[in-house]
Amino acid sequence: VLAAVRAAGAEVVVVNVWATWCIPCREEFPALLRLRREYGERGVALLLVSGDVAADAAATRAFLAEQGVDFRTFLK
Repeated sequence: VLAAVRAAGAEVVVVNVWATWCIPCREEFPALLRLRREYGERGVALLLVSGDVAADAAATRAFLAEQGVDFRTFLK
């Protein structure tokens, strides 16, 4: 993940560790995606790191798809 932060080429990299079972994480997700949309061209990058276990990878990917995440993310 550190290499991805360095490779982002952004002035600011927001790293968000979240999980599908975390209600506050799910609630803040739309705001994080809005931050990426509104400030991405100004040098802000968003890096998502899922804390879900590997057995929940399908649910994690489904949640990301529901949220419209179409950029590289990291799964535990």
